[in-house]
Amino acid sequence: MVQVSAATKPSNPKDDLGSTRIDLSLPSPFALGEEALAYEEGLCKYGRNNYRVVGVRTMIYVAAAFRHLWKFTMGEDRDPKTGVHHLGSVRACVGIILDAQGYGKLTDDRPPSPKGFSEWVDGLESRVKHLREMFKDKNPRHYTIADGKD
Repeated sequence: MVQVSAATKPSNPKDDLGSTRIDLSLPSPFALGEEALAYEEGLCKYGRNNYRVVGVRTMIYVAAAFRHLWKFTMGEDRDPKTGVHHLGSVRACVGIILDAQGYGKLTDDRPPSPKGFSEWVDGLESRVKHLREMFKDKNPRHYTIADGKD
């Protein structure tokens, strides 16, 4: 039996068409599993797909995502009551915003944005570069969460 690599294999029409489509196998199964667990929590508390019918306000889910992200950042991987991973909850919050937007059920209550905000954020990179160049001779210790453990 002759082994043929994918790069040299003769192509069939499905190969040609499939290679131009989005690859939904790219997200991590671990991340999807944790996200699904967060959706399961929501299903149990609020009902399946409630946000597709009654809609959601953007900032409610943005605020929830930030709370979960901060809890994770401060060292708590999982909610102590539910066992749901905080990053799974972040993904679920963002997913619900995207889903509600796709269904036309999103109330966009984000605050007004100043003109040029994205450019301002991008412009901070040059300031970071300046600071790092200015202090390149320093070698400070950078502490992590491991330093705060007993």
